[in-house]
Amino acid sequence: MKLNKLLNGLKAILMITSLAIAFNSNANQGLLEKAKLALAAKQLDKAEEYIEKLLEHSPDEPNHLFMAGRIAGAQAQEASIFSKLGYARDVKKYFEQALSIDPYHKPSIIGLIRFHEQAPVMAGGEKESIPALIEQLRKVDKKTAFTMQSGKLLDNKEFELLEKRYQEALNQQDSSNSEQFKYDFAMQLSKYGYYSKALDMILTIDLSKPELIADFAAMRLYQVAKLAAESRRELDLGVESIQQYAELSAEDKTIPDDWVEFRLLQLQFLSGNSSVNKQTINALKAKTEEKSLKDKISSFLKEVKL
Repeated sequence: MKLNKLLNGLKAILMITSLAIAFNSNANQGLLEKAKLALAAKQLDKAEEYIEKLLEHSPDEPNHLFMAGRIAGAQAQEASIFSKLGYARDVKKYFEQALSIDPYHKPSIIGLIRFHEQAPVMAGGEKESIPALIEQLRKVDKKTAFTMQSGKLLDNKEFELLEKRYQEALNQQDSSNSEQFKYDFAMQLSKYGYYSKALDMILTIDLSKPELIADFAAMRLYQVAKLAAESRRELDLGVESIQQYAELSAEDKTIPDDWVEFRLLQLQFLSGNSSVNKQTINALKAKTEEKSLKDKISSFLKEVKL
């Protein structure tokens, strides 16, 4: 009899404990959502209030500390010059606290890398800390680590290491979109002026998987044309690609029509099309109102000695 009472008492205690844990969990989730909504609405004082209450209940939850860091970062951007440093130091503090609990908390690693990239020394920025954090990130997500590191490798012309890191990231078995990863890297190579390498990269994208390329399928056509023109390779493919891009519906195109027309004329001229000459290209220059395009046309005509 006494044993039954004892067991029933233990069951009651366990039930009450479970209910309390569930209640606290729901309350914490509610505070987190309120903090996120306030941050999105740029109600930063409210966001800070919610996150401080949340951290009172769960000071050792990396996701909550990460959110606190994000809020502090937003406050640093909006604050007066006298308050910026304090908020910036809070960003670093929260991200480091999250990583002291979970060294592989991906959002906090990324947040801390970006902090060190942007923050001045007086706010705690330490660019020398970035390589170690990149290596830490590589253990969690090689693709994201590559994206964050590749610019530096390109700056330093470390092409062998760049290729090695790219292949490691590409071979990572995960649910991320490898075709998007290839496209993004091609765009970075293009940004650095490595047009031929970028063209090689963009042509490795698997077009047999339309669901994986839907987000950039249209822009890929334009970029193939641009890279073909700038690298003076695959010119026929470039012409075909820009013609396909031009035929897309207006809502699927983001490149101004004058730029599309220029790429077609540029590719046709480079391909030896006799119907395109200096007068044809200059007519577009006179017509367009885009200064960047006027400058590009002038540069191209000078380059090909027209």
